[in-house]
Amino acid sequence: RRSRSRSGGDRRRSRSREDDRRRRRQSEREEREREERRKREKRLAKEREEYRRRQEKKRREREREEEKERERRRKERAKREKKEEEKRKKEALAQEEERRRRREEQGPTLTDILLENPGLSMQAALQKLAEVTARRAAEKAAQAGMSMLGLAGLGSLAVPGAGPNPANVLQNKALTKPYRDIYIGNLPEGTTGPQLQEALCALLAQMGLVNGPGEPITSTWVSGDGHYAFCEFRTIEEANNATKLNGIVLGTSTIKVGRPKNYAGPANPDSATVAALLNGQPIPASAAAAPPAPPDPVALAQQLAAQTNPTVPGAGAPPAAAVPV
Repeated sequence: RRSRSRSGGDRRRSRSREDDRRRRRQSEREEREREERRKREKRLAKEREEYRRRQEKKRREREREEEKERERRRKERAKREKKEEEKRKKEALAQEEERRRRREEQGPTLTDILLENPGLSMQAALQKLAEVTARRAAEKAAQAGMSMLGLAGLGSLAVPGAGPNPANVLQNKALTKPYRDIYIGNLPEGTTGPQLQEALCALLAQMGLVNGPGEPITSTWVSGDGHYAFCEFRTIEEANNATKLNGIVLGTSTIKVGRPKNYAGPANPDSATVAALLNGQPIPASAAAAPPAPPDPVALAQQLAAQTNPTVPGAGAPPAAAVPV
């Protein structure tokens, strides 16, 4: 019995020792696993930190590159804008110089006066243009007279008491512009400058009122509302001929053709009359006589119809009097 009890105790102790060893091995294994897990986590954290640093470095480098690219584009844009600004300034200076040179040679135009005086009405602008043109004409005539007087002893040009050569005076378009401007009123709605100029040139050519080849009208200005216009003719005689179109039906309207309101010269001036006026000499007797009566619009329309197509009548007007624009 004692032997059995001894062997039983040995077995219990042996099992206990075995259990202890097993627990120790389990504990050691768990400790190793925990240690490996800590090391793995530490390694992963280190890898994540390195990855984050690499990404941050790449991001900073990318931002620096983008900032450099933006700076380069800003510099290019600033350089381009500077070049464009210099170009605009040069063009503006060239245009201003061209306008100044043209104004010195020919005098201001209606556009120049309207640009310089934005609040000025059209009638006031036309009156101011006439005043400036008349003043410049007087100044140029005086200068021409002085220059002619200074040429004494140089031939037939230096004639005591003689003014400038009428042909030279008439060659200056700025001096004769008031005599070559014609007012066109009561225009059909929607009439443009090119259309009006083409229609008037065709009418003058068909009626034999053109003095030479080419179009007699050099420029046309139409008001903003399209109700009236001003045409500049190349010669004084052709401007006189244009007044014979007064009362002609153009499109759907009977137009008014005549001198502008601020015109103060003879009713039908010719080259000799204008030269005498610009030189301050007496007006020839032929020009001082009473102007002829204005032509009959119906007779002009019938004459035009006989030259074109007498079988096509205009609505409410004599044959060929209604000329479409």
